[in-house]
Formats: sequence, C-alpha cells, structure tokens
Amino acid sequence: MEPNQSESLNMDNAVVDTKVMSNCEQKDIDIKQKVDESKEDITETSANKSAATIDKYLQRNDIIHMSLEDTINSEARLKYLKKIQYKYNALCSYVPGMNSLHKNSLDVSLVQIPLKEIKQACTDIIMQQFERDINKMRLYGGFVINYGDKYSSNKKLTKHKDDSSITINYCLKSECEGNEVLFYKTSRHRIPVVAKSGWVVIHDGDYVHETMPIESGLRWNIVLWFK
Repeated sequence: MEPNQSESLNMDNAVVDTKVMSNCEQKDIDIKQKVDESKEDITETSANKSAATIDKYLQRNDIIHMSLEDTINSEARLKYLKKIQYKYNALCSYVPGMNSLHKNSLDVSLVQIPLKEIKQACTDIIMQQFERDINKMRLYGGFVINYGDKYSSNKKLTKHKDDSSITINYCLKSECEGNEVLFYKTSRHRIPVVAKSGWVVIHDGDYVHETMPIESGLRWNIVLWFK
C-alpha cells in the first residue's frame, strides 16, 4: 500500500505528525457514522421472497445483509442454538477443524443446523448479486463461532480472506456491543456490518474483512464456505 504523504512520520526527529492522529480519529468517527447508517438503511425487497428486509447500503457495496426470519423464525432459531451451545461447550476445545483463525470453533458436521433452509433462502439473492448458483457449489467448510461466552476465547478476528467462493454467515444470536465486521472495499474504505439475530451476511470469499473486539455481551454465528 502506498503511503499517504499527509500521514507521514518525522522519523528523524521521532515526532509523530499530528495529522496522523487526526486522520485516525476521523476514520473511527466515519466508521461509527456508517454503523448508524447501516442500521437505518433497511428497506423492503422483492429479490428474495423469503427475505423480509435487506440492507441496501451494504448491497451497493457487494455485501448482502438480510433477514431470514420468514424462513427460520426466532423460536426455531433458538432451538438450534440451544442444541449447538451444548455441543460447543463440550467439544469446541477438543475437536480440530479447518477454521484456524478463531481460537474456538465447532465444525457444523457435529451439530444440527438449518443448512437446507439457509441455502434455499439465499439462492435467489446470490444469483442476482454475484451471478452464481449456490446449488451447483459444494459446502467446503462450515463452523459455529461464538464471541464473548465464558466457554469461548474468541474476542476479535484479524484481517483476512475466506477460503471460499461464497461465504454465508448466519447469526443465531447477537446481544453484544462492539464486534462489528469491517469489510475493506479498498485499503482505506472500510464498511462496517453490525450482526443481527436471525440475519445473514453473504459475501465473496475474497472480500477482505476483520472482526472488531467484542466489548460486552455475546454473539453466535454459523459460517458456511461454498466452492
């Protein structure tokens, strides 16, 4: 990445240019503003009959964030979560998986998840947005991730790409502060996504992203990698 001249450091005198601090503070303010915009920019869509709402701001930036509550209602979602929590707490520290980025995760092959329902609900919007047929892809990897729970060591996730063509990230439960996922449209253009219970995030596996530190509360997600 080319250095920005306005953010240069005076290394000879070991003096930090105050513009760097100013720019960093401004970026944090911009991210907070985009988080608020993301919460507000929710509209009805007919792109997928099973989706009640979709975030249009994120869709314009090649990220799908939409509700699956019409497909998997809250009662069903919480039943899946209860079963998953039991297995996760018992096994996640002992069962190796392909997810090497998180300190704790549980392979979806060890738990019951609504895979068929998630795929069906996401098929149309994936074809529309990414021009790909998920029904012709295979589930290459899948895992349950928890942030903030006493049984989990996950607090944040460093910048990375997924080993997938398409990633589907389904939020079973989100009751937390912080822990936004930042997508890097460019090296300087970061797009925040705030997880919502019963919502799914869909993106290209090559889309660079990171997860910010969780400040309080907890979050449970099912991440599915398709190739």
